[in-house]
Amino acid sequence: MIGTNSSRDFPLASITEFNRTFLRVPPETDCHPNFRIFWDYWKSKFRGEQFPGRRDLDPLDIPLLLSSIVIVDVERDPYRFRYRLTGENISIIHGLKLTNNYVDELRPKLLSEVSQADLVELVEKKKPQFVELNFENREKVVRSYKVLRLPLATDNLIDHIMVWTDYQTA
Repeated sequence: MIGTNSSRDFPLASITEFNRTFLRVPPETDCHPNFRIFWDYWKSKFRGEQFPGRRDLDPLDIPLLLSSIVIVDVERDPYRFRYRLTGENISIIHGLKLTNNYVDELRPKLLSEVSQADLVELVEKKKPQFVELNFENREKVVRSYKVLRLPLATDNLIDHIMVWTDYQTA
């Protein structure tokens, strides 16, 4: 469980290699149940066919998910993605507080480049993403990191991305 481990056990900056797999959305019932709760919450906030906006969300609706939630601001021309809000578990995973930092500033650089490309694709295609990342750190410990990224929009323009993560030993 993320909350019971120290940051030195889980820093993503120590990744030496990884592979990424895009999973089906909505999340299957055989994965962590919080993915489905997160998905259902997001879907419940739709206005007709329009994505929900940041203003439609109330953290009190999903208190059990808050420690692993991230809200990312979308900037354009050029695309940049800034961490607006990061839950406590996210800080543990990364070994630092990400709030107000940009995705393209993450280390290792390969991880930031892949994450940046995924977020650009999400914004341009206007489609949620469910991604699994398997990696081995410098200590040769294999980890699995799943992330569900959901677009948020104002006037049908994606301006935020809401993310929920599950991070564990593979």
